[in-house]
Parts: sequence; C-alpha cells; structure tokens
Amino acid sequence: MPVTSTPLELLKSWIGPMVRFGIVGAFATAVHYGSAMAAVSSGIDPLASNAVGFAVGFSVGFSGHFGWSFREQRAGLTRSLTRYAVVAALGFALNHGLFTLAVRHGLPTAPSLACVLGIVAANSFLLSKVWAFRRDRRQPDPA
Repeated sequence: MPVTSTPLELLKSWIGPMVRFGIVGAFATAVHYGSAMAAVSSGIDPLASNAVGFAVGFSVGFSGHFGWSFREQRAGLTRSLTRYAVVAALGFALNHGLFTLAVRHGLPTAPSLACVLGIVAANSFLLSKVWAFRRDRRQPDPA
C-alpha cells in the first residue's frame, strides 16, 4: 500500500536534507581547498595536490552526507559509498565540461564558474537524494 504524505511533509523531506547537503558540501569544499593548498605549499605538483584535496574532500563529503544529510534514508554503507563515488565523478565531469565550454566561448570566468557550481550542486543533491543514499526497498528497516 503506498504511503501518502501531506504537501508539508513532502516539503520537509526535501528541505532538511537540502540544507544539510549545502552545509556538508561547503565544508567538504573548504577541506578540499585547504588540503590541496597545503600539499602545494609542501612542494607537491598542483594537479597532484588537487587530487589529494579531492580525496580528502570526498571522504568528508561522504561521511557528512551519509551520517547527517541523508540519515533518514537509512541506506547501506557500501551501496551508498559506491553510488556517491559515481555521483562525485559525474559532478566533476559535468563541472569540467560546462566550465570548459564557458571558457572556450569567452564567457566571464567568475559568473560562469558560479553558474556551473550551482548546476552541479543541484544535480549532485538530486542524485544523492533519489539514488546514492536511497535505501534499497529489499533491505530491512534498521529502526
């Protein structure tokens, strides 16, 4: 039997995770940046440093989203980690692709990057909410 929700319940089921996703994402981004810059300042190649920053930021982002942003969805750890890695890879590809198009078409850098980041963040939130952290219906409810 389908579960029915009031419009307010449906809105709450999206607003809370969206706000938490933004907070975790901002923190993970700051950690990525800080880690990458620390690696650069220690003499590591900038591209390698960015990879280090991405890995550290990814860890922070996954931990925060699994444990806080989407905790109500009670998804399995391994499944969520695998799917979140796909979401992150798609986000990076979309970011790089859209930003490359903007730069090559002579669009201003700062506004272009801001738009691209907004598009990627919205896409990442939607994929995380409806796919990466969704509990498999065959999985027993841990509550």
